[in-house]
This record gives sequence, C-alpha cells and structure tokens, in this order.
Amino acid sequence: MELYKQKKEEEAASVKKEEEELMKIQKAEALQLLKKKEKTENIIKKTKDMKKKKQKEDKVVDPNKPKKPPSSFLLFCKEERKNLVQERPDINNSTINALISLKWKVKILPCAIHLSLFFFFFFLGEGEYASTHVCVYSFDICCFCIQ
Repeated sequence: MELYKQKKEEEAASVKKEEEELMKIQKAEALQLLKKKEKTENIIKKTKDMKKKKQKEDKVVDPNKPKKPPSSFLLFCKEERKNLVQERPDINNSTINALISLKWKVKILPCAIHLSLFFFFFFLGEGEYASTHVCVYSFDICCFCIQ
C-alpha cells in the first residue's frame, strides 16, 4: 500500500512538473506573440504617421493656381436650382436636390443610350447611323441627335 501511495505521489509530482513546463512554454509563446503584435502595431502606426506627414506636405498648393472649370452637372444644378426656387420658394434643399437629380437623369440617359448606339453601329461598319438617326427626344443636350 505504501508503494502504491509513493507511486501515486511520484506520478502526481511528475504531472505537476509537466504542467509547469507547459505553462512556462505557453507563457513564452504568449510573450512572443505579444511582442510581435506590438511590433506590427508600431509599424502600422509609423506608416500611418508617415502617410499623414506626406499628405500634409503634398497639400501645399499654389494660391494663384486657377480652379478647374465646373462640370456640366454643376452648371445644370445651378440653373435648375434657380428655376426651382423661383417656382417653389418654400421647398427644402433635400427635395430640390432630389428633383434636380431626377431631371438630370431624364435628360442624360437618352443621350448616353444614343452615344452607345452610335459607337455600336459605328464599329459594326454602319457609319451612317449618326447622320441618318433622328432622335425621338427633343433634348438640347444630346450631341448625336438631330433635332
């Protein structure tokens, strides 16, 4: 019986030693992972700081540089906004923007379709499409439509 107890104690001690060794190994691995994580975080932080510094340096712009011209959409918005405000003075800006975008889509979509048809037929070899095509829409924006 005493031999049995002694063996049990030895086995328990050896199991405890193995567990302690495993814990040491796991702690070492955890520390290594933590160090790697800190390194990667530092690298990421440094690269972000470098990008911010570059952006700040790049933003130095000549004050005499001319502005680029407004796009056709902006010109259209300016005109339509004036018209809509005159027609409906009590309307809010979000509704005005929605109406302007709808009007823009209605005017531009047929032109885009005609332009794509023009190039489609042109590349097929039927170059007369632009000269013979008569537009069913009466928009002044479409450059390929004969009015």
